[in-house]
Amino acid sequence: MISEGPWPSGSAWFLGVLLGFDMLAALVCVLAPQAIGALGRWAGTLLHYPLTGFLIFLVIANLAYLPPHLGFGDGFWFMPGHFPLPLQASRVLLYPTFFVAGIAIGAAGLRAGPFAADGALVRRWWIWFGLSYSCYGAILLLAYAHHNWIADFDSPPLWWRTAYGMAVASFCAAMAFAVPTFFQRWAKAPLALMDRVQPSAYGIYLLHFLPLLWLQYLVYDPAWPAAVKFAIVLIGTLSVSWLAAALLRRVPLVARII
Repeated sequence: MISEGPWPSGSAWFLGVLLGFDMLAALVCVLAPQAIGALGRWAGTLLHYPLTGFLIFLVIANLAYLPPHLGFGDGFWFMPGHFPLPLQASRVLLYPTFFVAGIAIGAAGLRAGPFAADGALVRRWWIWFGLSYSCYGAILLLAYAHHNWIADFDSPPLWWRTAYGMAVASFCAAMAFAVPTFFQRWAKAPLALMDRVQPSAYGIYLLHFLPLLWLQYLVYDPAWPAAVKFAIVLIGTLSVSWLAAALLRRVPLVARII
């Protein structure tokens, strides 16, 4: 994988994308420090009217996703050489769009801004989840149509690709509202296991791909029920990656990172 490629990075591939965005954001902070504050004020003002703010974000997300999606398809990745720094071509504009939106929300503030725990957005978290799963239902319906009703599976018609792209972009936009409002709403709920996992969560994210990959190979051949294989992979992956993250966090320099 290293000498000939491709060199898969697993689910951590997005860290390379985030690092590039972070470097650009740091440069903006140095060259135009007032820009971040202005972005936060604009987001805060816009989200005083949640439905209007969401509809604007929905349109932006679709504009960012549809042209690359229709141009490249979903299976093409930009892969520099053999290095584990891939970027999905269809989302090349969607990722920076959501990153800038995240900066704007962060600058507006999670304590007193539009995503404050006692704000209108958070109180109606279930609406955003309803929208999210409505869009996800549309994705499933279109996938079903692709498998059962479209004659040329490898070359679906333009209407299907457009509808599928809009469903995906709309799902992403709705989840961008659903996830932070959900966690703000339930942040103080007494969930003992999740509270214990939380300090090692980033380390688990970084490390889980290796045990996940090899445990899947381990259970591939035995004729066990799917539920048993699922339980082995889930419990084993979480246990191994959690233990490894907890041990690594005992190293002071590593603990500052993960």
